Amino acid sequence: MAGIQTISFLVITVCLLLSSVNAEEKCGPNEVFQQYYNAGCEPSCQVPNKSGIPCSSRPVPGCACQPGFYRNSKKDCVTLKQCESSP
Repeated sequence: MAGIQTISFLVITVCLLLSSVNAEEKCGPNEVFQQYYNAGCEPSCQVPNKSGIPCSSRPVPGCACQPGFYRNSKKDCVTLKQCESSP
């Protein structure tokens, strides 16, 4: 019985490690993987400066915009100048 539990634990651990590695590879242009990403804290075209605004969600692993980029309505990371030129 202990052998099955050990094997199950190892399989689950390997699966979790592989899924976190794959998440890092899926980030788009101008994005960077963060272990503790919080979408509610990320600057956007609508609210470029979120300092002083409470975050609305719990941090989870995910892709955040790199510094100097903002999330637009299409969920892409763009420069502030590109924010102004898009609808």
